[in-house]
Amino acid sequence: MRLSLEQWILIGTYAVSIIGFLVLNRKRPLEAQAVFLFHQLLTWPFGILAVEFGYLEYPVREFPSATHTSFLYEFFAFPVVACYFNLFFPVHRGIRTKIWFYLSYTMCLTVPEIFLERDTDLIHYNCWAWYWSFLTIGFTLMGSRVFYRWFFSANIFGTWITVQSTGRVSAYDGSIANREEENE
Repeated sequence: MRLSLEQWILIGTYAVSIIGFLVLNRKRPLEAQAVFLFHQLLTWPFGILAVEFGYLEYPVREFPSATHTSFLYEFFAFPVVACYFNLFFPVHRGIRTKIWFYLSYTMCLTVPEIFLERDTDLIHYNCWAWYWSFLTIGFTLMGSRVFYRWFFSANIFGTWITVQSTGRVSAYDGSIANREEENE
């Protein structure tokens, strides 16, 4: 049996996503898993709503009888990218660098989607356009960033809970800037 272009793209995306998540999970497991799960919470329902309202469709997908959305993108690949986005965010840089970081991650997900929509059967836009993808990707990355900053700066009993690069949780008196500096 010969695999189609779409199947090769799915296999390659799974491979890259699994390796990418395993690398992050070894270095900073608590942070990676928290961001991964939260981003799934964001993308899965929004992806289902976009498909159910007919904005876009995924003709070639992993589980055609279970869901009409792309399991790989909404539930795995995009959350892995969100992990990298949050864990390597340029915390101590200027606003221009931060904006460029947001835009570059958003473009790196939107541009391939444009080509996939044009050249494959992995995704088709009905009442959708690339700029809607750009905006929704940007907003979900922003949402995961807000979650990341909130979750890893919880002030409990007067001390800041921190996650060291080994994944161990420790507490000290300090600010979120100190905590994020320690993780870089």
